[in-house]
Amino acid sequence: MRLTRDVAFEVTNTQFLARLVGRGLGVAMLPSAYVPRLGGVTTIQVTDAPARVEYAVWPLAAARPRRPRSSA
Repeated sequence: MRLTRDVAFEVTNTQFLARLVGRGLGVAMLPSAYVPRLGGVTTIQVTDAPARVEYAVWPLAAARPRRPRSSA
């Protein structure tokens, strides 16, 4: 089965999102870190989802972020 995206509305609060889904007003895609905090909904893991890439961003004038020291 292939998933297609048809967005009617978007929310930024996961508890509100879970309430909407719990009342039958849609489905949601969430990072796995949120799943243990959800109640009243059924969850399944999407195993063939594309990888997500995230970047760190900071102002050009700011110093480069420091790398953590190794504890050797």
